[in-house]
Amino acid sequence: MTIYERIYKNLDKLGVMQVLASGRRSARSEVSGVMNLHLDVVLEESSGVVRIALAHYFRQSGDLCCDPDMTIRIDQQHKVAEALTFQQAMPPVYQEVYPEPGLVRPKLKKDLNAFLDQWLKNCLSQGHSFATKVVSRAQALTLVWRKTHRDYKAKREDGRKWIMVLRQGGSTLVPLDQLSDGEIKDRLPPGVELDTAAD
Repeated sequence: MTIYERIYKNLDKLGVMQVLASGRRSARSEVSGVMNLHLDVVLEESSGVVRIALAHYFRQSGDLCCDPDMTIRIDQQHKVAEALTFQQAMPPVYQEVYPEPGLVRPKLKKDLNAFLDQWLKNCLSQGHSFATKVVSRAQALTLVWRKTHRDYKAKREDGRKWIMVLRQGGSTLVPLDQLSDGEIKDRLPPGVELDTAAD
């Protein structure tokens, strides 16, 4: 297996191909204790060939800084992917494998793909994933309840769970099981979708 096939395989394990197949233009993976991983579709070059940006971000003095941010070309037909660019904020670095048409930087190409290969392995070992999990309404309500801060929820003496929502311009407590699909979707963690077909 070549490094380009391995990069493709690890992107697939991260759920990138699922994101592309769904038509979504962006996705985010959140794992407690590590930086979020962001995915953006940058350009669709041709049928099955797509450029994506993959990045970690951190905040410094209120600004979002990339560490790193890479552009990757994915060829879904041949199941290969390669690094095109690398950038980071601190210290400022920007590198391009193909700085202009017909020109390639072979050493940089080798180095950036080796870095990308290792970075993807690290992201997978940290538990990152863009894959979408579809859950039932009952499962979604359980996730919403767990994710909601205790200051914005209450459990009554009869055991019924209530949650604070914004309705008609004001905050109000409503029974958890009476949340609208939209209110549930707004509160689900990244990578989780409500199965509305089951209703």
